[in-house]
Amino acid sequence: LFLSAGYKMGKKFDIDGNDASDKDKTQFKIEYISRPEGWKDMAVYLRWDYGNDYYNINYRKRINRLQIGVSGKQF
Repeated sequence: LFLSAGYKMGKKFDIDGNDASDKDKTQFKIEYISRPEGWKDMAVYLRWDYGNDYYNINYRKRINRLQIGVSGKQF
């Protein structure tokens, strides 16, 4: 289980060009990764993100995202 929080120092404006509030500068993420019994190279994960996306196409937009997936090791 991973928990993380971030605060963007120096962010001056929100997506509409208004002064950025503390809410605009704050991000949270909770991530859970588990490997079911018998799985060697694969795991399942559940991730929740809230705040401004920090590198994807939604860079300047606020997100509230839930992801569920499968991850694997490189060969």
